[in-house]
Amino acid sequence: MRMKPDISAPGVAVRSCYPGDRYVYMSGTSMAGPHVAGLVALMVSANPALAGNVDIIEEIIEGSASPMQSDQCGDVTAVPNNVFGYGGINAAAAFSSSLVGIQGPPVPRGARARLLPNVPNPFNPRTTICFELGSPAAIDLRIFDVSGGLVRVLAEGPVMAAGGHEIVWDGCDGSGRVAAAGVYFCRLDAGGSVSTLRMALVK
Repeated sequence: MRMKPDISAPGVAVRSCYPGDRYVYMSGTSMAGPHVAGLVALMVSANPALAGNVDIIEEIIEGSASPMQSDQCGDVTAVPNNVFGYGGINAAAAFSSSLVGIQGPPVPRGARARLLPNVPNPFNPRTTICFELGSPAAIDLRIFDVSGGLVRVLAEGPVMAAGGHEIVWDGCDGSGRVAAAGVYFCRLDAGGSVSTLRMALVK
């Protein structure tokens, strides 16, 4: 069964402009939708390379959302859920994540570097990060949290051959401490070709 919605935004008693040169309080998706559209505009202004890269924009918005629980439809502790999805949009966190989510032009499938789904995901305590290189390249592989903070450098500088590769993240930060449960972003830079992936560490 497909879970919906994906995300939530303010949509109840929102003050909005109205015909007749006045303001009124309104509710509904017509109020929530502009909040999300505005957030996307903010993200693209922070990092123009995100423009047109819908999948990564969705991942950042979902990964940076403030979790919201509900017992109206299923497990009260489940996130995402069928009431709020991944939670309420968090503009500050999404903005910060946009700055590290992608630092160059979007990388199409079949290009020089491409991250594949990590296994397992969600994971605890470790996960295998898989990626493909279309040609030999020096790679830089890093883990970031949803606020854009660097968590761990997994690889920096080694030249790898074309083809498939795997690197294991043990769930620890650069100081060897176990990272907190939450959503993280893996960023692969291979000779200027950049690809990102969202991962979830659970406890």
